[in-house]
Amino acid sequence: MQQSSDPRQGIQVTRCFGRPVTDLEDMKQAVASHTSRLAEKLRQEGLAAQEFIVSMRTNRFVDLPQYEASQEVKLAAPTNRTDLLLPPTLEAAEAIFKSGFEYYKAGIYAPRLVEADQVQTELFEAQPDDRSDLLMQAMDQINRKLGTGSIKYGAVGLKQEWKTRVGYPSRRYTTCWDELPIAKT
Repeated sequence: MQQSSDPRQGIQVTRCFGRPVTDLEDMKQAVASHTSRLAEKLRQEGLAAQEFIVSMRTNRFVDLPQYEASQEVKLAAPTNRTDLLLPPTLEAAEAIFKSGFEYYKAGIYAPRLVEADQVQTELFEAQPDDRSDLLMQAMDQINRKLGTGSIKYGAVGLKQEWKTRVGYPSRRYTTCWDELPIAKT
């Protein structure tokens, strides 16, 4: 019998686009959105990551030119703060993006995770700012209370025309009280 579950090995956030993405700015918005979601997941589970892989690809089932690329991003110290993750992941997205392709999917993956409260910093590195951690906590609380995406970073964009359209979502009987079926006798 196992008392507690094993800690997660990695976290990945990837999505197919609602329409093909051909513009660098749309791709950067998508990567920023995925990065924000990944950082939120890390904070929810009390984890941090020092290494990320940013990836993007075209649809291999369409008879168009194909392209797939990924780039690894290493940070000086493990973190789960969105403000520290966005700049390097956006740089990586810009580095691997090639114009002339219709991108179908993008994502970010954190392969090796550590406990956030056990992060060891370098001796001569600037120490983490407690105010930034409080900012992340405040953003997470607001988004939990008012709904996902109520407050977000500007890099994520406002319109997000690339976002997946969900026309007929599955019912969430086990996780949403409002969708619980009611039996009448």
